[in-house]
Amino acid sequence: MRPPIPAEFEARAADLGKRLERLPSEATAQGEKVRENLRDLPVFREVLKLVVNCLCYLSSPSREIVNRYPDSEITRAIKEGKTPLERARARNRAARDGYTLINFCGDSLDRDHPTMTTGQEVSAHWRRGHWRNQAVGLARAQHKLIWIRPTLVRKDKASDGIPGHVYNVD
Repeated sequence: MRPPIPAEFEARAADLGKRLERLPSEATAQGEKVRENLRDLPVFREVLKLVVNCLCYLSSPSREIVNRYPDSEITRAIKEGKTPLERARARNRAARDGYTLINFCGDSLDRDHPTMTTGQEVSAHWRRGHWRNQAVGLARAQHKLIWIRPTLVRKDKASDGIPGHVYNVD
């Protein structure tokens, strides 16, 4: 049995011309489920973006995957070791500290395209990959869904690094 609605709440509602009543337990449970789903919606959308971009990349005809360690002092010693023994020791130390090889995809996606001047300067950034409904065929009468790969914009201004996103998926 649910406790009754406090008298002060009922009085305040009556002043506003409203009437309060208790909802059945299944209505509140359903409302809680809706609130929970709405609370998880932003996470779902971000994960969905990652999944769709991953599928687009995997469907690309020219995939490029490079296995390498992330940049850090420990992993730099693997590349810069003078002898095979030094590099092996650095690899063992990295493995002991939890470093593993990472699949880096699309490192060579930056392209050189002619630019048109608009009078506005933009900093270097990545333009995300996307699908395009491309007109093809005789007189461009047919359409084909194609994947436009991510592109580095203003590569000439990339000397101080390119901002990016770190996606953590648990």
